[in-house]
Amino acid sequence: MLAAIISALAAIIASAGAIVLTKAKEREAIWCTKKLAYYEEFFGAASGIVGVATPPDAKVRFANAVNNLHLIASGNVIVSLHKSTNEIAQGNAASFT
Repeated sequence: MLAAIISALAAIIASAGAIVLTKAKEREAIWCTKKLAYYEEFFGAASGIVGVATPPDAKVRFANAVNNLHLIASGNVIVSLHKSTNEIAQGNAASFT
């Protein structure tokens, strides 16, 4: 009798553990998909601001993409992002080659 109770509890705990681990992996996969979408949007927006005469909507798209990266990126990525946006800033146009 006691063995049956113990094995039933073990089965319940094992299935609950499996559900918890599965949900954690699903959340991680969803998060990675969202991050990938943000990075893809950033690179798409960055390619839209290349050239001398950049349309205003391309600048807005780029600014939104940069702001979105602030939500998900690591500290190192944000530092590099700031360096690159400072490099391409309108105020730095005199040093463009």
